Amino acid sequence: MSCKFFLCYENLLFFTPNTELLRQKTISGVFQLDIEDSKSDRTMDDSKALFDYWHDRVRLKNHELIADTQHVPTQKLRHECTNYDELRSIPEVQQLDELERSRVIAVIKYECTAKVLQNRAGRLRDRAHELEVVSHEQDQQKSKLLGLINALREKLFGKDKEIKKLEARKLNF
Repeated sequence: MSCKFFLCYENLLFFTPNTELLRQKTISGVFQLDIEDSKSDRTMDDSKALFDYWHDRVRLKNHELIADTQHVPTQKLRHECTNYDELRSIPEVQQLDELERSRVIAVIKYECTAKVLQNRAGRLRDRAHELEVVSHEQDQQKSKLLGLINALREKLFGKDKEIKKLEARKLNF
């Protein structure tokens, strides 16, 4: 929704629907004012602030389970490796009306899940990189050992051929 007004005032006060002062301008003369509905922008800003607030309050624990190389269900990670249950039950959340409490709990759930899964993914990525390095080192060692085995085979079979030649000479004399 967008409206245009032409006003001629000295002081302009802009209010939200809740009568909060947004900004004040002192202007002389006639000017054109474009007003757009910024409720969606405020909602996005409010949502971002809400997510940021709860993101900062999430704490990780039980790092051994997060680092486990076997599959761990997301729900188990959220409940056992974050402070999700404590955040849900704090008075600040419980005092909200049902609709707002549901919204906040959904944000808490999202933030706890995201934080623990990001941490786990980072740990698993680091572990995979370590295993790649070890695998590469083992491949190099294997290659060196195969080269050594082939060299020994050549010498062994070379000696075997010499022995057969000498035996053939001995039989011929």
